[in-house]
Amino acid sequence: MLLDNQWFFFLEGGIPPRTCNEIIQYGNSLNPSEGVTGATNSLLDEDEKKHHSDSIRNSKTSWIETPWIYRLLNPILNHANTSPNGWNYSIKKFEAVQFTKYLPNGHYNWHNDVLSDNRTNLMRKLSMIVQLSEPKYYEGGKFKFNLRGLDGNKDDTIIDSPEKFRTQGSIIIFPSYLWHKVETITKGTRYSLVMWSLGESYK
Repeated sequence: MLLDNQWFFFLEGGIPPRTCNEIIQYGNSLNPSEGVTGATNSLLDEDEKKHHSDSIRNSKTSWIETPWIYRLLNPILNHANTSPNGWNYSIKKFEAVQFTKYLPNGHYNWHNDVLSDNRTNLMRKLSMIVQLSEPKYYEGGKFKFNLRGLDGNKDDTIIDSPEKFRTQGSIIIFPSYLWHKVETITKGTRYSLVMWSLGESYK
């Protein structure tokens, strides 16, 4: 359903638990490495890496580009985009799917997913997050949005994700320009998938 605030689409339990567990097993087999933001490990010195983990992002990631992952996720994103209350963005392609692993003290501070490719004139339009973990296996890790003036308010407007987003297999889809965060994991391990859709730049 696209919520009344029209900021995001939410689907509870959209991916079966068995499939989620298989994705976790496959993602871990790809040996997730330290996740970064806006740069690669080769571009960060040791102090920058520490700052990155301490204040911005602390997670491990691997990448899935096999056809089956797109067959699973694309129809759901396309449905959200083209539904009567959807965004109806022009989508040209999808990036590699990011498998993410948050251990205790893992987090991802406020950020948005906007990224443009000047070579193709394509930019991220919609972000899709799939909750892979069973909620009993971790604590913390609340997912939140910050509208940062998009609603006309001068002060920040924080929106919590639905409580049922913790249900294994649940999905949130939202415009990539929305600021969002994953709060610190206090216990256990949280797994998720992220997929970005690309389209022509806004005119």
